[in-house]
Amino acid sequence: MAPTAKLLSCERTVVPRDADAIPVVATAPPFPDESFNGVAILYVLYHLSDPRLALAEAHRVMRQGGLIAVAVPSCHDSPELAHALPKAPLTFGAELAPGLLRELFEEPEVKR
Repeated sequence: MAPTAKLLSCERTVVPRDADAIPVVATAPPFPDESFNGVAILYVLYHLSDPRLALAEAHRVMRQGGLIAVAVPSCHDSPELAHALPKAPLTFGAELAPGLLRELFEEPEVKR
């Protein structure tokens, strides 16, 4: 089974081949097309000015039939995070996720 890529905004790191997580820059992962069965982007997309770039790269490195997992806060049901969220409208949040994911991925399942 191929490792799952966790796309994080950090420097490229050399990791063992059997690693469970590979931290990379979300908008420029250094992997060939269709490298992974799954991609996880956790609490990162709303920090990016254009989250579509990271989603497009996730789609590129994911194999046909792969799984993407995205976690983001919601402005409406996460009041405990209000102090930590940017004051400007989010570029990606629970409310925007379904539409943006449908641009690249078939039948996204959204759980709130």
